[in-house]
Amino acid sequence: MLICPMFPTGTCTPLLSVFLADSDLFCLHMYEQHLLNSGCASVRVFKERKSCMDALADKPDVVFISIELADNGGQNILREILRLN
Repeated sequence: MLICPMFPTGTCTPLLSVFLADSDLFCLHMYEQHLLNSGCASVRVFKERKSCMDALADKPDVVFISIELADNGGQNILREILRLN
């Protein structure tokens, strides 16, 4: 079993809203499964910058961003998060 540093007990708060943004489908699926297996009820995945940025209005609790998204997508998402907060 993988232990996530964010959830050292191996469990996630069920009400926690998590966004995953990564263009690597294997990694995206692996992270999603780990979070779901840890008990997170709300995990949304995004393969591209635009769809993630459009969904930021939902104000997720945690956003995992791949810095290697196309067109500096990871950096642009981070800038948008900082602008919204």
